[in-house]
Amino acid sequence: MAKCNNCHGEGAVDCAKCKGEGIFKAGKEKKDIPCPNCKGTGEVKCSVCNGTGFRK
Repeated sequence: MAKCNNCHGEGAVDCAKCKGEGIFKAGKEKKDIPCPNCKGTGEVKCSVCNGTGFRK
């Protein structure tokens, strides 16, 4: 099987909401909180290969 072109075989990509930082600025005070989209990891499962790292 060939590696996924989107995630380069990793199965995960940088979170678009926090730009891979894992931290999100929230509220009027812009407090740092764990990103709700990636739960603070900075990565989300690749939507192209569904996290497998391989093309279908």
